[in-house]
Amino acid sequence: MCQAIAVRERRLGGALFDRSNRRQIRLTRLGRQPRDDLRPVFEGLRDGLERARPAARGVTTVLRVGMTTGRTGTCRSGRRGGAGSNAAGASPTATT
Repeated sequence: MCQAIAVRERRLGGALFDRSNRRQIRLTRLGRQPRDDLRPVFEGLRDGLERARPAARGVTTVLRVGMTTGRTGTCRSGRRGGAGSNAAGASPTATT
């Protein structure tokens, strides 16, 4: 790892880490810049891998359920037409 970091530092032309205290190594200003710039990329990669786990088990979709303030005890589908709608084209309604 140290050699890989040293190669990066040589290519960038400066130190990524402040090594003046061997017990507490910190990023330099130069080291903080790529960390901050690459954070969204890293988070996207991490999130993608998290989504891949369920897909590997065959789970490929997410079901989102929402409630609206309307008539109490009525739940309506957000779909119009297609599978699950009645002959008149209205969404099915379930009452509890």
